[in-house]
Amino acid sequence: MAKKRSRKSPLEQQFDDAQAPIYLIDASRAIVYANVALADWVGLEIEDVLGRRVEYHSAPGGSSEGGLLTGLCPSPIALRGERTSGAISCVDRNGRLRRRGAEFLPTPSVSEESSDTRTSDSAVLVYAELTDLGPTELLPAQSEAESVERLRAQLQQFRRDQGQSLPVECLLGESNATAKLRRQAAALTASGANALLVGPPGGGVEELASSIFQRSQPGATAKLLPLDAALLDAEQLSDAVRDATAADPSRSVTILLQNVDALTAEGQTTLARLLGSLRDVRVLATASSEDPPLVNALHTVVATLTLHAVPLADRKSDLPLLAQSCVEQANIGAERQIAGVSAAALDQLALYSWPGGFAELRSVIAAAHLQATSAMIEPSDLPMLVQQATLAAELAPRDRTPIVLDNYLATIERELVERALEQSGGNKAETARLLGMTRPRLYRRLARLGMLDAEAEPTDE
Repeated sequence: MAKKRSRKSPLEQQFDDAQAPIYLIDASRAIVYANVALADWVGLEIEDVLGRRVEYHSAPGGSSEGGLLTGLCPSPIALRGERTSGAISCVDRNGRLRRRGAEFLPTPSVSEESSDTRTSDSAVLVYAELTDLGPTELLPAQSEAESVERLRAQLQQFRRDQGQSLPVECLLGESNATAKLRRQAAALTASGANALLVGPPGGGVEELASSIFQRSQPGATAKLLPLDAALLDAEQLSDAVRDATAADPSRSVTILLQNVDALTAEGQTTLARLLGSLRDVRVLATASSEDPPLVNALHTVVATLTLHAVPLADRKSDLPLLAQSCVEQANIGAERQIAGVSAAALDQLALYSWPGGFAELRSVIAAAHLQATSAMIEPSDLPMLVQQATLAAELAPRDRTPIVLDNYLATIERELVERALEQSGGNKAETARLLGMTRPRLYRRLARLGMLDAEAEPTDE
């Protein structure tokens, strides 16, 4: 005999009938309740929504069990038991990113699977708004949690624009230098030309080159051939190029020539001769030195366009967005979810010089993600190397430029004389009276200060 379904409570019935999307995430971040309005919004049946486990990141899908529903994950601040607001997102049947403001209401339940307070999250009831946000509309930020939500929304839009599940860091940010590089990368993607990408170690130029290849839409027959000139000599590089182009002539080949500035001048000439003889082969080369020492023949082949990636140390205004991206990468597949980086921790990150570039930033945020005991990464969670940068800045020697007293006094005297001359309308006698000195003495002062004209009166008293 079939078990009789229990009657719904008045509150549950009210949720079912609501026009706004409402759903409940349990302590393991699985969707355990969803109303019809939510199912309609995400374009799925309720049965296909229930049981999905979501994560707090803006990459579409990632490794999450929630797939495209992972944008429904509430802020980790709410998961830790604090009521907050933010935005949820989904991708509809047409591939369009949809976002809505939402309230996150924690419930007093705790995961029974772990006694570790760092992994024990609350269940959260999510109540979304009735209408979608506009394509570029951001929620107003009045708190640190809301500032994190704005960064997350910016990352979502960036990934949609760039077509990347994880962003290329050297293109991510709002600084003028980053915006310029994005425009250059877009032009290179559209042109299909050879290019030289210059950036410091860890600067992300290899990832940028791969992204340009992927976004050029070369088709299923295209092939990317990464070759590192720091590991292979000119002969080995030439053999690899010949093998790749001869293996399947019908496939177009893009050669990613990494660390091209590591080749000797002779090796560059040899490689340039081979590359110049090939047709339908694109070359994207990378170099770490700002002005790579390339021979003319190779420069002509690989540097049709040259792009310069700005070092992370010179892009401090982009750090909040970059750090948020690293946090969300660390959230993918992780048991504990972190909302973002606190303002105090961002201040410490800005004081560090980042010699390892974006790779070092990812490593630092990943380590802090493991250390964090709250929903935000705090200064105490950062590696000691970064914390010491703050201490070094506080103890930096102050400017002790010596003051030359005679020059300082002469400057003051000149300013006083100029004021008196202006006040007297240039009358020397009145100027002398205002300064409390005789006219001959005034003339001597004017001569010493280089302010005496050629027709000046004699200075004898």
